[in-house]
Amino acid sequence: MDLIPAIDLINGACVRLTGGDFARQTTYSADPLAQAQHFEQLGATRLHLVDLDGARAREPRQLAVLERLARHTGLHIDFGGGIQTTAAAEQAFAAGAAQLTAGSIAARDPALVGSGWPGSGPRASSSGPISKATTSP
Repeated sequence: MDLIPAIDLINGACVRLTGGDFARQTTYSADPLAQAQHFEQLGATRLHLVDLDGARAREPRQLAVLERLARHTGLHIDFGGGIQTTAAAEQAFAAGAAQLTAGSIAARDPALVGSGWPGSGPRASSSGPISKATTSP
């Protein structure tokens, strides 16, 4: 069994929402990098990073945080929140996401997700999130 820690972001801070309600949020860390590094020090190799601002705006808003975490940790980062277009997916990959969780667009256009994202080289499977394409050694 894999246990993958998650960081939900609002305005660059690590938060938790009670019942998914943006009006009932608790901030548990103002520094997502320090939180991610703490998870890594505890042995985590993966991180699920959720851009709640992006989810509300329907476009990524926390790409700078994603880039910072990707640059300063060795974590395999699964990014989600606001991935509504192939351009948004490409931006997230360019910022350092190793894979994407794309809920709304996957529900809206499953054929797009199933065939992979044009131009960016990721692949998708019906049982998991969208990942950068990799080549076997």
